[in-house]
Amino acid sequence: MALLTPLKSIEPALHMFFDWPSSPKVNYNLGNQFQLVSYQVVTNPQPSGHTLSIILYWQLLADAKYEEYTILIEILNSQGSSIIQTKHPAKQLFRWRHKGDVISSERSLDINPELGSGPFTLRISLFDRSNKPVSIYTPDEKLLGTQAILGDFYVSPQ
Repeated sequence: MALLTPLKSIEPALHMFFDWPSSPKVNYNLGNQFQLVSYQVVTNPQPSGHTLSIILYWQLLADAKYEEYTILIEILNSQGSSIIQTKHPAKQLFRWRHKGDVISSERSLDINPELGSGPFTLRISLFDRSNKPVSIYTPDEKLLGTQAILGDFYVSPQ
């Protein structure tokens, strides 16, 4: 028989399940629905021609309406142009989740061998069901806009 416990009651033990201290903390509030707590680039530096895996750690700020949101993750070059992106619906990620729940999701992006080596930047956006971008706020409630920079990662030569 399984015992189901609300995540809030085990909050003091979360560090055992999520490696937040070694992951950059961002704490971005996306539309007062989700808080992106942290992210992790699985391999850094990343060899050119391989797949980049990104783990996102979310906390729900409200009960999720699972059909409503789409997440966009982009890789930007040194000029700030989007060169690689992945867009995916959040319906399976947030389905049956409730306010206060903490979840993680992993996404992969293929790194083109012709990309070259050097630093690149990760950016994230969230869109509602009408494809309208959702406002993103910092922890001190300053509006960032509709896109947030997560941080940099490095591509090493093959």
